[in-house]
Amino acid sequence: MKILQINKYYYLKSGSERYMFNLSSLLESHGHQIIPFAMKHEKNVSTKYSRYFVENIDYDKVIKESIFKRMYAGIKSIYSHEARNKLSKLIAEKNPDIAHVHKISNTLTPSILYALKEKGVSIVQTLHDYRIVCPNYNMYNPNLFEVCEACRGHRYSNALRTKCQKSSYLVGLNIAIEAYLYHLLGTYDRTIDLFISPSNFVMKKMIEFGIDEEKIVCIPHFVRCDQYTPNYTGSNYILYFGRLEKHKGVKTLIEAIESIKDVRLYIVGEGTFQGELESYTKKNGIKSTSFFGYVPEKQLINLIRNCLFTVVPSEWYEPFGFTILESFALGKPVIGADIGAIPDLITIGYTGTLFRSGDAKDLAEKINYLLDNKNLISEMGRNARETVEKEYNADLHYKRLMEVYEKVLH
Repeated sequence: MKILQINKYYYLKSGSERYMFNLSSLLESHGHQIIPFAMKHEKNVSTKYSRYFVENIDYDKVIKESIFKRMYAGIKSIYSHEARNKLSKLIAEKNPDIAHVHKISNTLTPSILYALKEKGVSIVQTLHDYRIVCPNYNMYNPNLFEVCEACRGHRYSNALRTKCQKSSYLVGLNIAIEAYLYHLLGTYDRTIDLFISPSNFVMKKMIEFGIDEEKIVCIPHFVRCDQYTPNYTGSNYILYFGRLEKHKGVKTLIEAIESIKDVRLYIVGEGTFQGELESYTKKNGIKSTSFFGYVPEKQLINLIRNCLFTVVPSEWYEPFGFTILESFALGKPVIGADIGAIPDLITIGYTGTLFRSGDAKDLAEKINYLLDNKNLISEMGRNARETVEKEYNADLHYKRLMEVYEKVLH
């Protein structure tokens, strides 16, 4: 089977790209041909298909340009003729059987969905975020630092009113126009054959916001367990790894660790909130916290393998949580916030525990409980490894995905 893998990024930027690359590798191991389509970027993985890729627009730079350049970029971010035309050419030359769509906003745009339908290519889309129902894609208002569902009922003008994207009225207007346009055209309903949700939480939320429940199925992400060697003991540190953004809740984790003196906190990752987090620890004399920034994958795996447990302190509707599966695969329990899809993955008292999202005191109590009961850390770690082996393995994922592909192809 020839399978188009479509995503705006073709390098390891976040969890959605990690899933896309892991999926491509899994499909290729079963004899399928993968054809990528993305935007051009200096960090891209090398591929013979890069000549079809779309020119990249740096919107962070464009927003500082003249009003005319911003308007042009804004229009192109809603509908890209370039992306549609290049994908049409790729389809004509390679004749794919199916398209698996991931993230396409701003650069590839939903214009490509029309190119796929014109050529008779079946389409499935994995919902890595909430973009098809939420203009700023994450149901989180960064100005108010809280979860936001203001656009429920297609009230997309709230994106303009609240300036929920880059704190800009102009950007808010742009994403509101895009949301109204594709809603009025019925684009997603008319073009996507089946949506794939990575969690029950996302599936339920999408149905609440109007997606036809007959057009969405839940298939959780997976890990290749054979690539991870678990360790059921650990050194005296706990670990956060992921993006350093406000909605990731890392400041709440640092506040929690302030009151805990007998363990270190290692923070791995980069993001726009990194500087503020580092300044906070210095200002408050928190010497038990260490920032590692970006680390190569092998080093990251060693850091996870040798920690006591990991923490996922999110304060937004986390769509899935690959960091949780990776922790489980390495034999580590997880303390997670009780928000989004995190409770779908963590079984309290068995593979980890949950705390009230945004509540540093409750998080500190949960950390102290595990530190005071070290035998539970090892026991939960073994349960976590067993869980990914049984419920989130590659073979099961492939079987479920093939059922979806065959359904839309017939």
